[in-house]
Formats: sequence, structure tokens, C-alpha cells
Amino acid sequence: WNSDEQLLIWRKAWADVVNKEMESWRLSERIDHRSHAERGLDEQPTVHEGVAARAMEDKGMIADRCELNRQIKADNALMRELKEKIRKLKQTVMDSIPALAEMLEALRDKVIMLQYQFMHNSRQVWLIDRLIEKQKPLFQEYHSVQRLIKAKQEERKALVAERDNCGPLKVVTVVTLTKQITTLTEDIEELKSKEGRILSKLGCADDKEALAAEKRVPELERTRDRLKAQQEKLPIQANAAAGEYIRAENAVPAERWNQVIAHRKLLFMEHWQNLLEKLKEIYSQRFNREIYDNARRYVSDHLPERKRAEINQGGLERERGDIEPTIERQRPKNRRRDDNVL
Repeated sequence: WNSDEQLLIWRKAWADVVNKEMESWRLSERIDHRSHAERGLDEQPTVHEGVAARAMEDKGMIADRCELNRQIKADNALMRELKEKIRKLKQTVMDSIPALAEMLEALRDKVIMLQYQFMHNSRQVWLIDRLIEKQKPLFQEYHSVQRLIKAKQEERKALVAERDNCGPLKVVTVVTLTKQITTLTEDIEELKSKEGRILSKLGCADDKEALAAEKRVPELERTRDRLKAQQEKLPIQANAAAGEYIRAENAVPAERWNQVIAHRKLLFMEHWQNLLEKLKEIYSQRFNREIYDNARRYVSDHLPERKRAEINQGGLERERGDIEPTIERQRPKNRRRDDNVL
């Protein structure tokens, strides 16, 4: 009953019921039970947020799942905007030097955006792994110290009760028990100090905050796994976008190339600034200027653009055909301690 095949049947049945109801209300919206991959979409799917995450947001806090969904939706919106812009430009592109230049810059923006997403996600995965690697041993030590405190408190309580029940003639026994109680009290205070140091390392003020932080670890692991799943798709999308860019370049007649280059130089700063602002809007406080610069630099270094020297010489003809470049799966370098945006 809980097989993937049965789940797909249930999802399809649910989609059919909802779509039929929407149709009866004369609504244009429809839902599709298939995955993005099955539908041939390269947009990133959102994740299930859940009641707990929504409750956090309602209280003014930021839930990781909701934040991730906001980022995914904004990424997808920007991707759709770029695709629509490219689609419109293609209709008039061959008759207009400005349109050719605009289309090539828009295609290049698309590659840069995908490379930024990949580098940003890589950094987020790295930060989450680092955080979990740091916190898990601390939580284990924290619980170990708590168990020791509880055991020693119970032992001290038993000794105090035993001492209080001693008669006035058992002076030696009372003295011995008092020493043991004093030693246990010192041990408990030392363990409490250790517990405080662990809480400080975890960035928590008390046990309640520590419990909440520990509950976030599985959620962080799930977020990391979702980001890793996206990481598998982003290089494929980036390579496809790069191939689209190169095919568009190849379609430009050699005699028009210098004019296109001259016009692209005029568009460069506008596109650089526009993409920068859009990514700032999408990622908000998580936006990283260093990653943006690295993404642009990486695309410039690895996107096989048309050799201008050959065109300028006029004696060499560009080899034509589809070229599928590889956008390398690299992890951003030069991470600083203060780069942590989790």
C-alpha cells in the first residue's frame, strides 16, 4: 500500500479531483501530480513547509524551510523572466544588431545566474555540514554532563537523607557523610560550570534554547540533503544554458560580429548591475557579493565565447556546430568565518 507506484496513483487521483473542481468553478489554474523532471521543467521544486515552520513564521521568526522556498520561488521567477526575454528577442534577433547583442547578454546572464545558484548552494551545504559537525559532539557531551549532574544530585540527596536520619551518637558517620556530600556538591557545581561552557559554545542561554537547537539538527540535515539534490541538477541546467548561448553566437554572421561586440560593450554595465540587484532581492541577507563576482569570473573563464582575434583578422572562419561546455562543479573558495549566513 505504501509503494511509490501506489503513491503516484493517489497523487494522480487527487490532481484529477482538484482539476475537475477548478474547472467547475471556471478557474484557469490546474495542478499536475508529476515531478518537474517528468514534466520537462528545469525549475527547482519547492519543499513541504509543514505546520511547525508556518507557526514560526507567524511569530515573526524565520523558518529554514520557508526561507528556502522563498529563495526557490524567486530563483524560478527570475529564470522565467530571462526565458521570456530571450524568447521575445529571438523573434526579431537576426534583423537587429541591438537585439542580437541584447539576446547574447541575456543568455549570458542566465548562465551566470545558474552558476551563482550552484556556488551559493555549495556554500550553504558546506556551512550546514560544518555546523552539524560542530554541534553534534557538543550535544552528546551536553547530555552526558546532564546525566552525571542528575546522578550526583540523586546520590547527594540520598546521603543527606541518610545523614539526617543518623542519631546523635553517630558522630563519625555524620562527619563522613558530610564530607561525601561536600565533595558531591563541588562535583555538581563543576559539572554545571562545564554545562554552561557547552551552552555558550552552542550559542544557547539555557536548557530550553539548547533543546530547540538540537531539534533543528535533523531539519538542517534535511535542508542540506535538499540542497544537494538541487546541486545535481544545476550543472546540467548551466551546461544547457551555455550551449544555448554558444549556438546563438554561432548564428551571428561573421560580418556582423564586430558590430555586435561593440553594442554588447554598451550593454555590459547595465546587465551587470541588473543581475546584481535581482540576486540581492532574491537572496536578501544571504546574498554574497564575492560569490557573484566569482560566478561572473568563472563563466568568463569557462564559457567558450567566439574568438574575437580571429574575427578581427578576417582570415579565419569559426568552426560551426553545437558545443556543450562543462560548467565545473566547484566549491567556492576563500570562505571566511563571518560568511556564515545560516
